[in-house]
Amino acid sequence: MVHDHCQKNVNSRNSIQRLICLLSFLPMAVCLSFSLQSAQDAKMKIKEVPNMGLGAFATEPIKCFSYLGEYTGESFSLEQVKARFWNKRDQDSSDRKWTKSRVERGETKTGHYLFELHDGTFVDAEDTSVSGWTRYLNHASGGTHECNCRPFTQTSIDGDFHGPQFYAIRDIEVGEQLCWDYGKMFWTKGMKPE
Repeated sequence: MVHDHCQKNVNSRNSIQRLICLLSFLPMAVCLSFSLQSAQDAKMKIKEVPNMGLGAFATEPIKCFSYLGEYTGESFSLEQVKARFWNKRDQDSSDRKWTKSRVERGETKTGHYLFELHDGTFVDAEDTSVSGWTRYLNHASGGTHECNCRPFTQTSIDGDFHGPQFYAIRDIEVGEQLCWDYGKMFWTKGMKPE
């Protein structure tokens, strides 16, 4: 049996991750460890940050304009987001099945990891079993020294979909937390900046 959370809507370039998740004999913990493993591969360390939860920290110097990683997760339409996160539409049977899967696996559905793309669709990195390490990038106000990376969105490269790509916007030192400006829309959904 294929893990429901890995079967569809996975927006990841990591074919090894997809293959392992599809192998039914592996324990769920294997899938759950991918976002942390991808952080190690990207030479990042994920650790606790006071008042922020977890954050991503550089384990090597990073030069300005360096590629950091892709924001990966489940792909959703606006209608799915309205039903599954915002309670702006009644849930249909597929929404209820999705919600049940998240609850059974101990995954949350806060909507705090939604990234809206230019075409009106969303990437949700809240489910740790299908997201990468970039989900741990915390907020810093744009124009401040703490804001050291940013996403650039692109819908396709040679016909393949790619989600938001994060790049360093200045040199980043070893041990420094990677942060980007979530934007005004994030804060209007009930969150408050530090």
